[in-house]
Amino acid sequence: MIFFPIQAVAITFEMFVAYLVRLAEGATGTQVPVRMKRWIGYVWVTGWFSMTQWIWIEPAVRAGFVEDGWHSPLALAISRAIKERAEPWLKFQ
Repeated sequence: MIFFPIQAVAITFEMFVAYLVRLAEGATGTQVPVRMKRWIGYVWVTGWFSMTQWIWIEPAVRAGFVEDGWHSPLALAISRAIKERAEPWLKFQ
């Protein structure tokens, strides 16, 4: 259950950073482009969930709720495409 309370911590941090950005924008009279704000937001959310997903998944794996069985065809197609594109880079090294 620790996964959900730390999401509140992350949201509070995110809101504080957004407040500081708005404060800086007001003080300098400049605006951060909306696309940049969204891109940073997407990177933040993806990074945060990547860093904290083990808290949610690892106990489920230990409890036997997650098995190496059926996987979504979409997930398999994406992973195959990534692997195929990465192989030339891996062979190059």
